Amino acid sequence: GEVDAVMGSFGVQKGEIMNFQHLVKGAPQISAFLALSSEEAQVEERMKQLYSAADKPGAIREALRLRAGTLNEAFRIMDASKNKSLSMAELEEGLRKLRVDWQAITGFTR
Repeated sequence: GEVDAVMGSFGVQKGEIMNFQHLVKGAPQISAFLALSSEEAQVEERMKQLYSAADKPGAIREALRLRAGTLNEAFRIMDASKNKSLSMAELEEGLRKLRVDWQAITGFTR
């Protein structure tokens, strides 16, 4: 999982105990990991706020931007057939893939 990936970035083999030399050698990697974790926490907090937004389409657009960086990138990710349009199946799968809980945002169940 994530812990194994972080440990591996320090050069620690699975089952090995991390020592000070691993830590010193990997200082830039852990800083990047902690920054990413903090950024992810901020995104998750903003996502929770979107659940109560009055503008439901705007909230979904904002959620897509948060997850993909831009709406263009979100559309690119969701357009599995690469035909520059989204079927209902592509939209549903794309929202799932981007972890946008459209049901929580809209209050709809289907």
